[in-house]
Parts: sequence; C-alpha cells; structure tokens
Amino acid sequence: MFINRTKVEDVINRLLKAKNEKDIILRLQEINEVFAKYSYFIMGNIEIFPIEVESYFYHPQWFPDTYSHINELQSNRFLHPYLHRRGNKAKNKVILGKRGGIDIVLSNGTDYYFGLLIRMAELKIKGDYLSFEGPAKLKNFLLKKMDKMEDLPIELKNRVELIPRQVFHLPRIKLNPLRNPAYFELPIRTLNNLQKSKLKSKDLASIIASKKMPLTQNTIETLLGRPSTVILNGVKRILLP
Repeated sequence: MFINRTKVEDVINRLLKAKNEKDIILRLQEINEVFAKYSYFIMGNIEIFPIEVESYFYHPQWFPDTYSHINELQSNRFLHPYLHRRGNKAKNKVILGKRGGIDIVLSNGTDYYFGLLIRMAELKIKGDYLSFEGPAKLKNFLLKKMDKMEDLPIELKNRVELIPRQVFHLPRIKLNPLRNPAYFELPIRTLNNLQKSKLKSKDLASIIASKKMPLTQNTIETLLGRPSTVILNGVKRILLP
C-alpha cells in the first residue's frame, strides 16, 4: 500500500461516512494499520516507526468515546503532534513525568476529535535506532529533543520491508472500565511486533482465540519468539472452561 497525506485523508473520509459502531471500529483498525504496518513518519530530524498504536476518536453523534481527551488541539490539526494535557483546552498544562503521551492528530475538521496514541515505537536518529515501549517514555524523550514540538508538521513516508508485517488488533489498555463501559474494551489498539512487546496473557488469549490457534507451547513460541510456560498457563486459565 502506497501511503501519503492524500491516502490518509481518504481513509479518514471513509471513517466519517461510517454511521454505526461496527463500521467505525473497522475503519479505525484500517487507520491503525496505515501507521503500524505501512508507514513511518518524520518529525523534526527524527524518523519514527510505530510498533503499537491506539485510536482515540470522538464524534458526538456516532462515536462518543469519552476516553478521548477531547482537547481542542485534537481537532482540525491534521498530521500534527498533540501532547496529552490535563483538560480540554490548548492552554492546559502538558502531562509530564510517568504519565501522558503523544498523539498524531488525524482530525481535519471541527466537528470531531481524533488522536492516534503512539504506545511503542522505534526511532532512527542520525543512523542509530532506539526503541521505546510506553507512551510516556516516548513523549519524555521527544520533549528533550525538540522545541515547540506541537508546531512541527508530521511528514509521512512509506515503510518498505522485505517481509510484510502481520498486525494484531487488541483491546485498549490502562483505561478505567467504569468511565465508559461500552467503549472500554474495543479492539482499536494495533500491534505489529509481538516479540518486542511485553504482552499480557489476556492479549495473547485474544489473539489465539481470534485466529483459532492451538493452545500449545509451540503457539506461544511462534507468537513471541520464545517459549513461556508461565504465559501458556495464564492463557489457559483465560480460555479453558
């Protein structure tokens, strides 16, 4: 798939035409794949290759996902960064330290909000590669490297790989289930490399069940690149009656 700004806008337009939850989730998964599988982006002088992303899309009529920050910087700022804030105004303070993260804003209109959270990524800086797992770690590193980060446009590039990556759509994590139960476990977190991520048994159980894989040590090794009796037993406790 060839990726450029126009291609992403086309995918967003398909999302905005969806009028029910099932179709919206499919479109969000498609958008996640654009960034986790087919593209990388440049911000400043840093190349960023997303490994794990998570969609936060809010439309007041069709998809009122209140886990979204609904910050004004997540609206009508297509392909710009957004640093998580405590509140819904641009003037609110950025969340620093071990919390918060950085989104790619995918809203090109004023009637909806859309931030794609980068949960895990590999960065290329002057020929060297660094990996970051966890949105706060990535955000803190980029803040040290860039001034006025949110003013920088995001330049999309095609990700060219000899072996196409398989992606996995999983429920979002680290959310309060009581805040919005209907949107709590939607499968709009997407991961392209299981072996680099510290997956929980619950995630692996979801993958194994959806792909109808045998519940064996070989399956765990195929997915993670290593055997793990602890993880296998954890998955069995979830899946077996």
